[in-house]
Amino acid sequence: MASRELLLKSLQQPYDRLLFAKEVLSPVFGEGLNLYQQPIIADPEPNTTEKKVIAEVRIYAEITLEDTTEVSCYEIILQPHVRIDQNRVAIQHYIRKLLFSGQAALVNFVSSDHQKNDLWRLTLVAVDSEMTEEGIKEKATHSKRYTYLVEANRTNRTLAERLEKLAGGTTLNFDALVRAFSVETMSKDFFAEYKQHYQNFVCYLTGKRMVKVKGKWIEQKEKAASKFLKSVFNNNEKDARDFCKKLLGRIVFLYFIQKKRWLGASTTDYKDGVEDFIYQIFEETGGDKRFFPEGLTTLFFDVLNKFRSGDDYTTPGGRKVKMPYLNGGLFTRDRVDELLQEQGDIMTFPPELFSNRDQQDTPNERGFLDFLNAYNFTVYEDSPDDHTVAVDPEMLGHIFENLLEDNKDKGAFYTPNEIVSYMCQESLIEYLTTHLSKEYTLYKELDREQIQLFGNESRKGQLKLVQQLGGKALNRSDIEKIIVEKDVAKLTRSQLKRINELLDSVKICDPAIGSGAFPMGLLQEIFSTKEMIAYALDMDWNPALVKENIIQNSIYGVDIERGAVDIARLRFWLSLVVDIEKPKALPNLDYKIIVGDSLLSKFQDISGKFSNEVLEIDWKIERSQLSNMHVRNLKSALKAFNEKKALYFKSDKPSKRTLDEEIRQLKLRVLISQLKFDRERFINTTTEKGGFTPSAKERSFNLRRQQSIERYNILIGRLEELMDQPKCQFTYFNWGLDFAEVMNPIIAGNNLGFDIVLANPPYVSAMALKKILPSSEFQALKETYETAKGTVDLYIYFFEKGIKLLKENGQLAYISPNRYLSASYGTALRKYIYSNTTIKSIIDYSNVRVFKEASTYPILTFLEVAKNRKYNILIGKYSHQQSSLNYHYVSSEKLDMLDGYLWGYLLNDKIELTEKVINQSIKLGNACKINATSTASEAENYHSLINEKRGYKLVNTGTIDKYTTTWGREFLTDKGKKFLRPYLPKNSAIISENRKKLYSSEKIILAKIAIEAEAFLDDKGDYASINTNCLHSFQKGFHPKYVLAWINSKLYQFTFECFFEGLKMQGGYLLYSAPNLASTFIMKASDEDQLCISTLVDYITFSKFQVAQDVNEKLIPVYFEQIIDGIFYELYFQDLVKKFNREIRKNIGKLPVFTEEMSDLDKQQICQNTFSKLNDKDHPVRNNLFYLDSIPEIAIIEGKDANYKN
Repeated sequence: MASRELLLKSLQQPYDRLLFAKEVLSPVFGEGLNLYQQPIIADPEPNTTEKKVIAEVRIYAEITLEDTTEVSCYEIILQPHVRIDQNRVAIQHYIRKLLFSGQAALVNFVSSDHQKNDLWRLTLVAVDSEMTEEGIKEKATHSKRYTYLVEANRTNRTLAERLEKLAGGTTLNFDALVRAFSVETMSKDFFAEYKQHYQNFVCYLTGKRMVKVKGKWIEQKEKAASKFLKSVFNNNEKDARDFCKKLLGRIVFLYFIQKKRWLGASTTDYKDGVEDFIYQIFEETGGDKRFFPEGLTTLFFDVLNKFRSGDDYTTPGGRKVKMPYLNGGLFTRDRVDELLQEQGDIMTFPPELFSNRDQQDTPNERGFLDFLNAYNFTVYEDSPDDHTVAVDPEMLGHIFENLLEDNKDKGAFYTPNEIVSYMCQESLIEYLTTHLSKEYTLYKELDREQIQLFGNESRKGQLKLVQQLGGKALNRSDIEKIIVEKDVAKLTRSQLKRINELLDSVKICDPAIGSGAFPMGLLQEIFSTKEMIAYALDMDWNPALVKENIIQNSIYGVDIERGAVDIARLRFWLSLVVDIEKPKALPNLDYKIIVGDSLLSKFQDISGKFSNEVLEIDWKIERSQLSNMHVRNLKSALKAFNEKKALYFKSDKPSKRTLDEEIRQLKLRVLISQLKFDRERFINTTTEKGGFTPSAKERSFNLRRQQSIERYNILIGRLEELMDQPKCQFTYFNWGLDFAEVMNPIIAGNNLGFDIVLANPPYVSAMALKKILPSSEFQALKETYETAKGTVDLYIYFFEKGIKLLKENGQLAYISPNRYLSASYGTALRKYIYSNTTIKSIIDYSNVRVFKEASTYPILTFLEVAKNRKYNILIGKYSHQQSSLNYHYVSSEKLDMLDGYLWGYLLNDKIELTEKVINQSIKLGNACKINATSTASEAENYHSLINEKRGYKLVNTGTIDKYTTTWGREFLTDKGKKFLRPYLPKNSAIISENRKKLYSSEKIILAKIAIEAEAFLDDKGDYASINTNCLHSFQKGFHPKYVLAWINSKLYQFTFECFFEGLKMQGGYLLYSAPNLASTFIMKASDEDQLCISTLVDYITFSKFQVAQDVNEKLIPVYFEQIIDGIFYELYFQDLVKKFNREIRKNIGKLPVFTEEMSDLDKQQICQNTFSKLNDKDHPVRNNLFYLDSIPEIAIIEGKDANYKN
């Protein structure tokens, strides 16, 4: 039996394969372990490329688990130059080849000189599989890898605890083994406790803490605020919270750095730094309140951010050690830091916030340093297929999700790594495909979906054409393989060189960068692809330099939240630290990842000279204007500005501050020159009107003209003042200015725009947006964006901005709510996308809770800025059960098939059935008028009028069922008050004449929000209603009862959901609004068929109002509804119903019609007789109804064939 103590002791020893097998594996797996007498050489052996990183592969044991899973135990000896803590692509590639589906392996990755290297990796590798009728099949191409970094003379506590738990579990099967290597539990614990420590620091400063009450987080006052809240933060609690986030972030960054052994080293080789250096500084400052002012403050600003000769540093305890100069900006004093310095760094924190000596091992009771000391840290960021059981930089993104100020209010949510990886890979594939198709003829194999070539050729013909094309033929799947699988085997050297060049030149941007997930994902994908290319082409490989070049040349990002930008920059710095053997000054990312508003170019009111004023600039210069003095000044300043930015990226000397000031001044020069040119251009193109006696209209024009000129003058004057005050802070973000090398035509020329724009744009509703934004900014958005028609959610603006940021053939990839596909506020966006882009694919994740805190149904949208009018769109739906995508293709010709460019139906793989309905129908809005029965304000005013005596009977959504109302039988609730028989007075002046006319007319009233359509006919004009919609003024040829039957039918519900499923609310509710209803369809059936259906409607309506005496009477209306459903199936799928011999209509015969003279008893007798006749076990109507769903298409509509494919 494995005990934790023995496991801890064994794992602390230097690596020895035999010792590990006997003292770790044997106690855990017992008789299930078969240790070979001699290791055997693995098959297959590494290929030439893989041998550059792998020296030797041996199998030394086999484990048989209780579920009969066989786990092979490998030892992989790496080449001397390969770092253990890095996961090289070539290694991953080889591992995939070792396993077939359903297999698993435990792999010891060790250095060739492991006797000198204390670090090694223990990795569980498994290929996901599932049982099918044909046997075991792989679910996915990639093997999953779960890793522990094991180090001699370290506790390796997590691994020992997990292995002890595995050995002591009730069942030692494959699932238990995977759980032992799972990073998820550790991650959740880390996030939860990190948040607790953050709250402790905030509570100390502000006296307040966030607590969960009835499922909601609220702020509660716990104690008196610290005196520093006033003296340092001027009682600004948000500033205090931001300070705590940054303080903890800086400390966590240093924990990653000390993992590299860079802190407290004895020489500048930095090989023997101390892994608990931060805690040692805590103890050397006395372990008391002096730690922050004398320990951390000195460390941050006077050591890590200061260029020191010889990297010398004397610790508070007097030790002489080496500490690197890190540069980069993380340890540059911000406004609060400078204020603290001016005050003499007097702010302190209670020592127990950092370390609680009595509770160092007790979660949530220990101090922040105690908490961090309990975890292993790795600077390597995991991919979706690699999971290291340690705190990695990606977790900073989760911390961002949990802690950033008002994140949920601002609509910011962290995107899961799997989705980030998919979006990054697809964007790169499309980018490469687009550019390579200009030089090569791309094709797909015939067993795959065709794109451009050979679509109708036989395989023989295809091969012949490929041979004729020779080196100009390129299989698209090979591009996919190099990006997704990092497989370069089938690409030629010239193709690999060209791909490498394209990866060097790609420009990528995230306009809502958050914690940097998307740019970081692209950095990893580009880096690992270039690594495989370098090995294949025998190129020199300098990973640190490659990464730095990718960041400098390709990565751009913007976010309105300072904390998000800090985290994103930190992740990029850590990504560089991974590959650097010795410390070096980190690059400055100030002009790569920027704090700013992506949607509006505005001045932040820091200097007091601007009131968050919006200033949008048109940077286009006509050829005839190039000689203009202001344009010459502009070009000169822009060029200098760009050159200084490039220098600043790598600046690590004391002159960095000077360079920053020069960039500031150049930025002001650019703005002043541009504004002077714009003023001159405006004056020249808008002359005064009217001469000496202008008209009122002309005077108004002249006044507006003069006001515009005056605004130019004021802005120029303020900017010139700022140039004379170089110490005054100036903040203004503009795409064409800050990213001039990509977005300014003067600098970028014909290469204007980004190649790829990815984002998870913020999810803020139109209503919330109007509350958050100042009215001037809200109005500026409306004036700036074409898609801002009506009230639109924030992410709509990001779509238009993203498209405008792209160059021709640029790729956009967004994860967003699916509502834009169907919602009326998305109409302008859909038209914009249709007119300006090619939709490459839409992937539906709406059945997965992607964002735990967001009540939204997400989709992935991939667009290309290209105006192709005829193409195929890939539509995918993620299956949570199968962990895979099911997809189909839709022709672009269907994009304008519906009014308002409704696209919700694109996500439905039953689109062909819906088209059969559309092609035989007209718009419902053309068959009748459709209106709301009250506005929100009218409903508000009606409440005081409700009585229970006389007037219009009043209904609402809650008192409407199919074919009937529950008025008088169930309570209507309005504003919390219940009414059983509510009326609205007919003579009230509060009710408008138009409403009275509508209420008095024949109409169908529908529930506005319901799981399925519910409607009844008010044929006598007896009812008023609130919060509902109604159909009235029916066109000739459309009987109201026939329309009612269609609205209540299963086939109508199927088509409505096909169109508007993307608008589903929680609980599956749909919005049956007037615009949505008007966009649906209805067939103009024959008078005979409409009469038959209308008669059945009379039977149903009458039967539902009767008190059923027995089960049969309850079945009568239900059965007649089934008959109506059957008739509509037959009307729309006449050939199919006839083919399967399941006709309904001809077998019904002539139905008796109700007349006004009939008594209720007469009507009841007709209903019972007709029911008895048509429900007879030998009647063809009953039999055909029963077997109707044997027709595949009808089975699908009935929801009885989930596996249907087009």
